[in-house]
Amino acid sequence: MDRTFAVPKRRQRVVLLLEPAAAVEGTIFLEPVHDGVPAYRAVAAFLEDHSRFFPFLPDRTGQTECINKASVLTVEMEYEADRDDSSFPLDLLQREEITVVFRNGNEMRGILLAEVPEERSRLSDCLNLPDKFLRIRSKSTLFYINKAAILKVV
Repeated sequence: MDRTFAVPKRRQRVVLLLEPAAAVEGTIFLEPVHDGVPAYRAVAAFLEDHSRFFPFLPDRTGQTECINKASVLTVEMEYEADRDDSSFPLDLLQREEITVVFRNGNEMRGILLAEVPEERSRLSDCLNLPDKFLRIRSKSTLFYINKAAILKVV
């Protein structure tokens, strides 16, 4: 008797940058969410949940691996600015051009996207949110950057 148990998941194409800076393309599996929830929120919830490991299906092998979130430097996904920006709560969205300097010396430049009220909109406030990952937009790409991998932000 086949006792396969499958939980329905939403697939999301991403590029993971893993320590020590190895990029891997593949698919992550998100919890099913309401149709109105944009992909950027589903990925943020996925990264911020309590689990330490997550299943990842890399394109190169086609065999599911379990990745430790602590080893993820960045998660990169396509971002349709015209469509996806409209789903951000504009009254809470802070945008600021920043440069992230990683512990390994690499840098990434983009626009920090933080959902905070005006009174908590300083860069230091946004960086000190309890989230483990920052959201940075660069052209048509959204990056989730592991705060543990950051040396400084300017």
